Amino acid sequence: MNPRRAFILIEPLTVIALTVAVLLLPPAPARADLLFVGDDWGTNLYEFDTVGGWSKAVFCGEIHGVNGLTTDGKGNIYESDFGSRTIQKFTPDGQHTVFAELDSSGGGLAFDHDGNLDVPYQWVGRIDKLNADGSLNSVIATNLGAPVQVAFDRSGQLFAADQKTGAVYRFDDDGGRTTFAAGLRANSLTFDRHGNLFVGGGDGIYKFAPGAARSLFSQKFRGASCLVFDSRGNLFVTAGRGDVYEFKNQGGTLATEPVRFARGLGHNYFITVMPGSMPLTTLLVKSFKAFRFLWASGLLLLLTAAIGVGIVLVRKRRRAPSA
Repeated sequence: MNPRRAFILIEPLTVIALTVAVLLLPPAPARADLLFVGDDWGTNLYEFDTVGGWSKAVFCGEIHGVNGLTTDGKGNIYESDFGSRTIQKFTPDGQHTVFAELDSSGGGLAFDHDGNLDVPYQWVGRIDKLNADGSLNSVIATNLGAPVQVAFDRSGQLFAADQKTGAVYRFDDDGGRTTFAAGLRANSLTFDRHGNLFVGGGDGIYKFAPGAARSLFSQKFRGASCLVFDSRGNLFVTAGRGDVYEFKNQGGTLATEPVRFARGLGHNYFITVMPGSMPLTTLLVKSFKAFRFLWASGLLLLLTAAIGVGIVLVRKRRRAPSA
């Protein structure tokens, strides 16, 4: 075949093959999640890359007992500091500020849909809402037992786990309180991306599907101190004994048997997840493993095209008249 014709045919095939390969890359987002684990009895804040491994970050001068963790979607970490009765803020570049000073130790805090921070006070039975600058917005509830953690559902309604009464409370926009579930010995709670509520209770981890009765999801953890989902639907659990466990999302179904994710992390009551950056090498390896044939075909076509171009250029050079 004429090399020029071969080049004309190969080039479109190369473009098509590479386009198909890109479109069929694995649906995993180009971001890994960062899992942060706090030590309630120490000054350590541990940082994990949930895809590639883990490293340890220590803020010895600022942290005096982690009693709650959350992020604001902008890469900032907020920590309820037990010893100093403050909320500490850590920016992505490591800068530290005191976000708010409290009149008691805050607990498992969470941001609402408007960017306000809701803070439960376990020792005084109250929940406050703070503005984006750390000032007091309003008092959501008083006369609670011992609210240890709060979370918001997809519609923006506030839920709170009360360690003393064992109940989960729901609060409407006007501050009205209803008992969502009782008799759980609730310690923690979180929502998955489908709107299911998971509660760490005395008998294990409960699941509340929207519009459905509660079910016992797992009996592996009695009194789980914190639950959190990552963006891939994996559930991470800690119970204050130094280990973090993971219930893996397998094709859209959450495994009921956990695996140990990390160990030896102190008195780790609270954890939180923040989106991070997946290394380019990790993304390429994942895509290559999933679509070896397409990648190999694309590389072969590129090589063939390069050979075709080389042949055309050589022949063109030979035919050029000498000066």
